Amino acid sequence: MKHQLGRQALTVLALALLAGGVQAQGAEAEKRALVAKILKAQQPGIEQFAIGLAQGPMQQMLRNAEQVVMARVPADKREATAKAMVGEAQAALKDLTPTLKASAMKHAQSSFGSTLEGKFSVAELKEIAQVLESPTMRRFNQVGPEMQQALAQAIANDTKGAVEPRLKALDQKLVQLVNAALPPPPASPDAPKQP
Repeated sequence: MKHQLGRQALTVLALALLAGGVQAQGAEAEKRALVAKILKAQQPGIEQFAIGLAQGPMQQMLRNAEQVVMARVPADKREATAKAMVGEAQAALKDLTPTLKASAMKHAQSSFGSTLEGKFSVAELKEIAQVLESPTMRRFNQVGPEMQQALAQAIANDTKGAVEPRLKALDQKLVQLVNAALPPPPASPDAPKQP
């Protein structure tokens, strides 16, 4: 009898452990589903972040190229050259956008997703998902770019007097530095040779 009670206790313990494991697996599956829901709600922002990673270097390249254009291209061709450069940058970004978006969503699970799963409980993830899926939050996210544009315009208007002169001075200084680093033009064959 004593031996049979021990076996029953072990069976109950094993079933309890098994049930606990099943519950843990269920909670993990629920967490993964909630994280997937959150990532789906955040997809436009995640994709825009990835596009921004390419836009930054492109904008820097355009600024650098603009300095060279200002220093070396005849004045009557500068505007057309600048427009052509911007067009090329826009075309390159358009070509890269699908790749950037796909990569962002591919890696969102391993970066954002794993952090969400590790740092938030099921209840917290449910709350986050509810907030992100609410009509009010969707509307808020839709007007986000409009709010950012308004803020950017207000800052630009407020700081124009301080920023523009400083940027012009910086531009002139950068042009001077580039020009100073350029090799001298080749001497014309008609020019007298110096000893």
